[in-house]
Amino acid sequence: MKNNPLISIGLPVVKHNFLDKSINSCLSQIYTNIEIIIVNNAKNNSIKNKIRSIVLKNKDKRIKYYENKTQIPMIQNWNLTLNYAHGEFFTILCDDDTWEEDFIAELYNLSLKYPSTNIFHSRVNYINERDEIIKKSRLCPEFETGLDLIYNRILIKNYRELFLSDFLVKTKCLKKQNGFIDFPDGWGSDDITWFKIAINGGVAYSSKFLYNYRVNDLNVTNMLDISSKIYSINLQLEEIHKILNKDLLKKNDLEIKKIKKIKNLLRLFAFFKKMNLYKRNYIQRFKLPKFICIIIAVIKVILQKEKI
Repeated sequence: MKNNPLISIGLPVVKHNFLDKSINSCLSQIYTNIEIIIVNNAKNNSIKNKIRSIVLKNKDKRIKYYENKTQIPMIQNWNLTLNYAHGEFFTILCDDDTWEEDFIAELYNLSLKYPSTNIFHSRVNYINERDEIIKKSRLCPEFETGLDLIYNRILIKNYRELFLSDFLVKTKCLKKQNGFIDFPDGWGSDDITWFKIAINGGVAYSSKFLYNYRVNDLNVTNMLDISSKIYSINLQLEEIHKILNKDLLKKNDLEIKKIKKIKNLLRLFAFFKKMNLYKRNYIQRFKLPKFICIIIAVIKVILQKEKI
């Protein structure tokens, strides 16, 4: 693979618990022309020192290590790894997740098969803290349009599972839109970022299980701040409408029909997403039976007349 382009890996770090495994999965890639951009964004010096010691014990010259003097917001740190990137392609790995050794090679090969496409992703394993597979993501088509990606993501049943770290993108496309869109807690930032890139040229997919998403209590996704996440859902809706309405006059009849279908689904999608947030919060806080929490959550969304 000597003639293959440089591929940049962003590794924004705030915790050290599984960092060793994340770094090793980068270093073990069979596609070797990579740079690994690690940005230490720990909250305090104790964690920062632990992260530094884990990173610097690796002598691989492909690792480029940076530290933030003080912790910056999450999306800013994601984009900082992107700013340091020199590769033709870019991918970003969460500090507790891992890739299979052929993750980059497989997605790069997809880029050769679909040269006019700018974004590529793979099937996903959900793993626990012991690296045991507890769930597998559903299959996707090898290629789909950006509209189909959005449509399948917002379905209530059999919705498309998307993540931050199962994607490889052309760096220039991500930089052109100023990196990852900044939502509170990063809630939905990856979805909207991928939608904006996929809307032009579609998205290609590998059915191989190449990314391992770790389910654990340290995930930001599992740290519930209801108010900021409700606000983020509203921002997501606004951004999806902007994507759908862009260059609307240039769309053909089939695309127009798909856009109308997506817009009709968005309100229901937002309702269920907010309801699930409240439900999970009530279950965690009050330890009530699930069906009672669902009823309370539904009433909560309806009575607050939130933007849905």
